Amino acid sequence: MAVGILQSTKTAKEFFDEFEKSPDEVPHISGTPTFLQLHGIIHYIEGNCMAIADDRDIKYGKGHILTDTSLLTGGPAAQIPPSVRPPTMVDRAVGQTQVNWDNYSNNWNRQYNYYHDDHELQEAIKKWFFMVVDEAHFVEIKDSRTGFRGLTVRDIIAYCMDTFPAEPEEMRIVEDMLREEWDTGDHIATLWAKLQKNLRLYAVVERGPGHTYTNKEFVKYAYLAIEATKEFTEDCEKWKLLPPGMRTTEAQLKTHFGKAYKLFVLKGASMRDIHIANQAEIVGILAAKSQEMEELRTEVATSMAQERAAMQAYFANHTTDQSVFSAMTASTEQYNVVTKNSKPN
Repeated sequence: MAVGILQSTKTAKEFFDEFEKSPDEVPHISGTPTFLQLHGIIHYIEGNCMAIADDRDIKYGKGHILTDTSLLTGGPAAQIPPSVRPPTMVDRAVGQTQVNWDNYSNNWNRQYNYYHDDHELQEAIKKWFFMVVDEAHFVEIKDSRTGFRGLTVRDIIAYCMDTFPAEPEEMRIVEDMLREEWDTGDHIATLWAKLQKNLRLYAVVERGPGHTYTNKEFVKYAYLAIEATKEFTEDCEKWKLLPPGMRTTEAQLKTHFGKAYKLFVLKGASMRDIHIANQAEIVGILAAKSQEMEELRTEVATSMAQERAAMQAYFANHTTDQSVFSAMTASTEQYNVVTKNSKPN
């Protein structure tokens, strides 16, 4: 019997140590778990798996451990079955060419390495999971001798969904999450990401594990969120006037309102520029007015000083009118005091 060459030797412990999120970084579930609690934990596991590279799935990595990533946007062309051990390697046939044998043995080794890594990763995930969730709630699927060996991660997730289904209160919470308002101060990409996450949860609640949201669901809730802002009324009207075949998919909606959002941002930037320009213009006008007032004060004070000097000379030659001059001098000094006090600091 031929023997393959194991090229990948990563162990469950090595996978465990490389997880993006360790059990210590996530909330632990005490008591009987709820659907939403378990879904949160599964979301962390999904992130850990998708962060591990796999050349069969460039976008989702080892995400196939949990679900069929071929159903997801940008996923592989065909489903990647996790932890499928290849048939026993056969001996080289008599007369088989070296090229043919090399192709066969290399392919067998590659398939075995995929199986080995997937198997070890599943063991790491199960260890992670039961450090966060009390395994006492899973005794029905735990073997008294082998524990949870032999069970896949998908088996455990399916048990979670069947045993701890969403309660009516949780279903209402999920529906409310889909109707949360979008703050246009946040980029529209944040709306897409939030909706995708919440709709995936909604799909599991409504249709069970392994399901994802539909185009119809995304279009419905994205449109409602955008319309509710009252900032895209004209764009919403244009959307409704499009032929049905041009307003039915997630991609079509993202394209239409993505362009609308870019124009909205540019318009907002222009208005801010105008506002700033207006403020600068107002400040300039006020500064000019202040300068004009200062010049007027100086002009008046100079004129009065000149008049005072002329009257002083006049009254010096007319001593009988000295009391009148004194009264006018007091009046002039009072004006100077008022003028001085009215100047801005």
